[in-house]
Amino acid sequence: MMHLNMTDSTKAALDDMRRTERPTHLFGSDPAACDSWLKKQTEELVIAAGISSAHMDTYREFIKHMGRLYRSKTGYDLAFNIELSLRRWCDWGLDAGVLQQLVCRIHQAQYGDGGGPR
Repeated sequence: MMHLNMTDSTKAALDDMRRTERPTHLFGSDPAACDSWLKKQTEELVIAAGISSAHMDTYREFIKHMGRLYRSKTGYDLAFNIELSLRRWCDWGLDAGVLQQLVCRIHQAQYGDGGGPR
């Protein structure tokens, strides 16, 4: 697995997850509601990143994968799995900067004022 230079905001988001065991708004939520909420939170960023339409679905799959993690994990386990997923998906050729922006956007929406489905 390649080395991933994480941005300061990604490091801060992962550190915040590690420090707390509180579940996110997505924890235990319905998969369809979770996917819909995540799409609403991230679609603008994916489009603005200038990703070709041929690769757009791959980034959407990454977002769905993040949803599975947020629905089933908290705290250190969540942060560990997100970091591992970032490295794995970057190894598969996705842009590390875009993936980290997506993680930060989801984190901010979860712990900020974005709320989540329930």
